[in-house]
Amino acid sequence: MSRILFVTSSYPLDSASPSGIFIARLVEKLSIHHKITVLTPGDTIKRPITRNGNITIIPFKYAPRKLQILAHSPGGIPAAIKRNPYLYLLLPFFISGMFFYCLRYGKHNDIFHANWAICGLIAGLAGVIINKPVITTLRGEDFTRAKKISLIALF
Repeated sequence: MSRILFVTSSYPLDSASPSGIFIARLVEKLSIHHKITVLTPGDTIKRPITRNGNITIIPFKYAPRKLQILAHSPGGIPAAIKRNPYLYLLLPFFISGMFFYCLRYGKHNDIFHANWAICGLIAGLAGVIINKPVITTLRGEDFTRAKKISLIALF
């Protein structure tokens, strides 16, 4: 049974969350044959690490709890920053928090699976440092941008 660390900026932290439901479905299906750890940003509610069968969800802290508002609103990080440009100030803390959690939990997993470009960059750097393979799935605007600069060859 492989151990996979999912690195994502969007994952539902409770049943009412609109964040990353499609990623939760993928994690659920993969957990039939693999042990999955999901690394996702925390939000304004204090949440413990949760375990359910082969799935462990780790909400990482990147700011004081009341300021953890970047990732879990509809539209995710881009929409949050568009609504409030001052949230750009949280990005260095978000990136460094995700990076250090990747290092901490990545060494206990066989592979990283990052979702979106920024998570892929962070997981990729951590993967190089701790010698773990990284898969990055680009979605939406990330895919469009990568295609425009010829990072993706379409077959």
